[in-house]
Amino acid sequence: AGKSSEDEKDIFERETRTRPYLAKQAEGIMFDGVTAEVRKIIASKKEGEDFRVLDLFSGYRTYLLPEVVAEAKEKGLKVEIDGIGRNPKELKGNKTLTDFAVRNLNEKRWLPSKWKAKKYDIVIITSGMAYVKNPETLFAAIARMMNPGGVLYIAFTAGSYPGPATKKWRKAQEKFERAILTTGWINSTGAFAAAQHERKYYNIGIG
Repeated sequence: AGKSSEDEKDIFERETRTRPYLAKQAEGIMFDGVTAEVRKIIASKKEGEDFRVLDLFSGYRTYLLPEVVAEAKEKGLKVEIDGIGRNPKELKGNKTLTDFAVRNLNEKRWLPSKWKAKKYDIVIITSGMAYVKNPETLFAAIARMMNPGGVLYIAFTAGSYPGPATKKWRKAQEKFERAILTTGWINSTGAFAAAQHERKYYNIGIG
């Protein structure tokens, strides 16, 4: 039998993470990849413009180096780093975030109303794809929230909570299978097509 939403809530709130989501080598890959894209976007912006990051399935850590955030501020950009996650204790302890909300991304109205007018330059999803029940809907919503030229960066590992993890995710046990699965969901939106030169994504199985 599958887990109810209350069971899922108990798991995510009870299991407060205090260790890295990714192995050390995988963390290096994640930091390097996100940093490279962030620096490109910072370079393209002018003083006084917004620089916004959305960290989905956020917790105690956001994969954004402090020195990169400092570079954006030194250039005079208005930096906002929003996080959405399930565990309030983790989110409160995340020093990178400028704001956060406790939400379940499988619910219809997961985006806080105060953020609805925002457009994001970077969207990060770390170790969260295992729990997405309607990925096509989620990615379509993310695309609408992103600036042209924005980047979606996804990383996942072999581990997950088996109860709330979806059947499709559990069935695709190999990292390359999960990468193919996620790529299909992203491409179904039509918003990340390379030919459009609007947005791009990185979908990596690491750790």
